[in-house]
Amino acid sequence: MQVSKFRSVLGRLISLEEDKDHEQEIVQSIKKGAVLWGTNLWVLVAAVFIASIGLNINSIAVIIGAMLISPLMGPIYGIGLSLATYDFAFFKTALRNLLVFVLFSLCSSTLYFWLSPLKEAQSEMIVYTNPSVWDVLVALIGGVAGIVGASRARKGTIVTGVAIATGMMLPLCTAGYGIANQNWSFVAGAFYLFAINGICIAFSTYLVVRYLNFQPYQYVEKETQAWVRRTMTWLMVLTLLPSIYLAYQLVVDSIYRRNLKIFIDEKIRSHNHYVIQQSVLPTAGGRKVELLIVGQRISRQELDSLKRQLPRYQLFNTELTFRYGFDDTILAETSRSVLTETEKLLLTQRMEMDSLRKNAQPETQIPQIAQELKALYPEITTVSIGTHVTTNNEEQTVCVLLMAKPDGRLIPNVQSWLAIRLRKPEKAITVLIKKS
Repeated sequence: MQVSKFRSVLGRLISLEEDKDHEQEIVQSIKKGAVLWGTNLWVLVAAVFIASIGLNINSIAVIIGAMLISPLMGPIYGIGLSLATYDFAFFKTALRNLLVFVLFSLCSSTLYFWLSPLKEAQSEMIVYTNPSVWDVLVALIGGVAGIVGASRARKGTIVTGVAIATGMMLPLCTAGYGIANQNWSFVAGAFYLFAINGICIAFSTYLVVRYLNFQPYQYVEKETQAWVRRTMTWLMVLTLLPSIYLAYQLVVDSIYRRNLKIFIDEKIRSHNHYVIQQSVLPTAGGRKVELLIVGQRISRQELDSLKRQLPRYQLFNTELTFRYGFDDTILAETSRSVLTETEKLLLTQRMEMDSLRKNAQPETQIPQIAQELKALYPEITTVSIGTHVTTNNEEQTVCVLLMAKPDGRLIPNVQSWLAIRLRKPEKAITVLIKKS
């Protein structure tokens, strides 16, 4: 009884039937999203230019805006749906529209980057040139979430979130940058990431539509059904294999750099050497590590000892070389950097001193304040200003005015003026008038 109840609860938890839209409504919605002409084409071109600008100026906010309005997901969902329902006519339409979308995107982004005066590749752009198996996982999971969201009566924000997570537009814009600047490694990496996202989202759509038991568009032979399954499977395998290799390379490189950091910290920095720059370059037989250091020069014996210890840190097939911070051009660059930092420090100190001078305690300006009071009130002959501490441990400023004809009406005016001049409350100032 308990097992049956548990199965019932579990089945309800994982069921996709609740809030599911009518099958025909889902199909029509996806088919409308795969349409090329009209609104979708205008929105596509706008999204391409927004994404290109965002990548060019390295603005994450602009990039996210482009991903939100990009209509590229529509044809990809259409491809997955058409294969799952054996609607081969719609498959041809969705595939043709996707290819035209890609062509428009490439042409628009290439034109923008060709005209843009900003030619440097930004960090946000480089991200889309090095795909790995994690991009495959994101695309697969995102594709499942996307088609599940598209099949709901209340769409919510799922499809929008998938558009941001997978970012179909951005690899194409990065490829456009590569074409405009003849950087073919950018083009290859970005196109591979686009292929990963497209194939994985279409595959996820195919699986979910089959799971939801959509009615086939037409009857097809079992051989045709098997051919579709094999084709989708082989596409996924061919997409996955290079990404696994790239992920493996990424992990190996990460471990190597971690071991190199440990080696530098333990064997070089701890021996009166300071590493200000390091570079790892691939060679025919492994890697070449070049370190720019300041401090004592490393002797030939010490260098041989360091090289012998590289295998202990799993740094195999590594060529270790050093440059020194006091060598010619490096000295000039280092000196310029140090000078810049020194100038910044001196400027900061000078600004602090100026601020202190401007904000100096008004009590140090007593003679000037006395002269100002005599200028304001010529009837005053002598001004005496002093500070004392009361029994309540409060500081009180006392101003004594000597006048030939004492006039008590000056007291509040002088008190208010001194409060402003000394930057103190009026209650902390006492004004007395005596006959001179």
